[in-house]
Amino acid sequence: MTAAKTSRRRRTAIKLRQRSLASRKAQHDTEERLQLALTATNGVGTWDWNIDQDLFVTDSRFAQMHGIEPQLSGQLPITAYLQGVHPDDRALLTRTIKDCVTRNGEYAQEYRLQNLDGKVRWIFARGRCFSGGPGSAQRFMGAALDITERKKTEQALLNLNETLEERVAQRTQALAEANAQLQREMQERERAEEALRHAQKMEAVGQLTGGIAHDFNNMLTGILGSLDLMKRYIAAGRITEVGRFTDAAVSSAQRAAALTHRLLSFSRRQSLDRRPLDPNQLVSSLQALFSSTKGANIDLHVELGEDVWAVNTDSGQLESALLNLIINARDAMPDGGELVVRTANTYLTDSQSSTLEPIKAGEYVMFEVSDNGAGMTPQILAKAFDPFFTTKPVGQGTGLGLSMIYGFAQQSGGHVSIISESGSGTRVRLHLPRYLEKTQA
Repeated sequence: MTAAKTSRRRRTAIKLRQRSLASRKAQHDTEERLQLALTATNGVGTWDWNIDQDLFVTDSRFAQMHGIEPQLSGQLPITAYLQGVHPDDRALLTRTIKDCVTRNGEYAQEYRLQNLDGKVRWIFARGRCFSGGPGSAQRFMGAALDITERKKTEQALLNLNETLEERVAQRTQALAEANAQLQREMQERERAEEALRHAQKMEAVGQLTGGIAHDFNNMLTGILGSLDLMKRYIAAGRITEVGRFTDAAVSSAQRAAALTHRLLSFSRRQSLDRRPLDPNQLVSSLQALFSSTKGANIDLHVELGEDVWAVNTDSGQLESALLNLIINARDAMPDGGELVVRTANTYLTDSQSSTLEPIKAGEYVMFEVSDNGAGMTPQILAKAFDPFFTTKPVGQGTGLGLSMIYGFAQQSGGHVSIISESGSGTRVRLHLPRYLEKTQA
C-alpha cells in the first residue's frame, strides 16, 4: 500500500514538472514573440515600473531613447529617465505620470527628449496603471514610440499652411500688377489705333479733297477758257465760230456733273430708281456690250446660275457697276486672258459676313467678275475702294469706279468684296439682297 502511494505521488510530481516546463516554455515563447515584434517596429520601447519598490525596468530601446545604458535597466529610479526629457516638457510629464498613478488609469502623452549634444526627438508614450486591490496603483507599464519624423512632417505642413496665405497674396499681387500692365498696354494700343485711324481718315480726306479739287479745276478751266474765247469772238463779231466753244463748255460741265454723281454714289446719297429685275436677263442683255468692251485678245465667258432670284435695284447703276468691273478686268490683262461673268444664288451667314463688311445674314444674288490678270498686292487691295485711288496711268482712270460700286452696294443693302493676290488674278463679288414680292392679305 505504501509502495502504491509512493508510485502515484511520483507520477503526479512528474506531471506537475512537465506542466511547469511547458508553462515556462510557453511564457518564453510569448516573451520572445513580443520582443521580436518590438524589434521589428524599430522605434518602440517598453517600460515596467514597480511603484512600491520604485523599480523601473525597461528594454534596451526605451533606455537608449532616454540616454540610459541598457545594462542599467532595473537599477535606476524613474527620475533618472526623466532627466533626459526636454526642460520645457519635464514638469508637465511628471504631473501627468503622477496623476495617472493617483487615478490608477490610462496614460498617453507626447514629449521631447534632448540629448547631451542638444539634438531633440519626439516621443509618444502610452501605458496603464495596475493595482492588486483598492487604492493607488502598484505597477505602471507601457510603450514609447519615436515620432520625430512624423513631427517633422507635421511641422513642414504647418509651415506650408502658414506661408500659404502669404504666397497666395504674393502671386495675387503679381497677377494684379500683370493685369494692370496689360490694361495699360491695351489703353496704349487703343490710343495708337485711334491715332492711326485718325491719320488714315485725314489721309483719305486729303486724297478725296485733292482729287476733287484737281478734277474740278481741270473742268472749270475748260469751262472758263471756253467762255473767255466766246467773249472775245463775240466782241470781234465772229459769232458763227462760237458754237465749238459752247460745245466744249457743255462737255466740261457734263464731266463735272458726272463727277458729282459719282461722289454722291460713293457717299450713298444719290437717288436710286429701284425696280425688281431678273439678274440673268440683265447680264444677257449686256453681253454684247461686254464683248465689245473687253478687247480682241480676251476670252469672255458668261455663266448664268439656274433659277437665280430677282433683285430690287437700280438697273442703270447695276449696269454701270458691271461695266466698270469689265473695264478693270480688261486693263488688268493687257496681254490677253480670260474674263468670266457669273451669277448665282447664295446665302451669307453671320460667320461669313463677319469677315466682310457688316452685313445682314440672309439670301443674296451674287454677281461675280473674275480675271486671270496681274492681281493686286495687299497694299493695293487695302486701298482699292478709296476714292481717287488708281494704279492706271494719268488720263486713263479717275479712281472712282470701285468707290462708286461700293456706295451703290451699300445703298442697295448689299455688299462688294475683292479677292485678289499678286499674279493670281482678281475676283470681285457684288451681293444684292434677294427680292421677295410682297403679297397682299
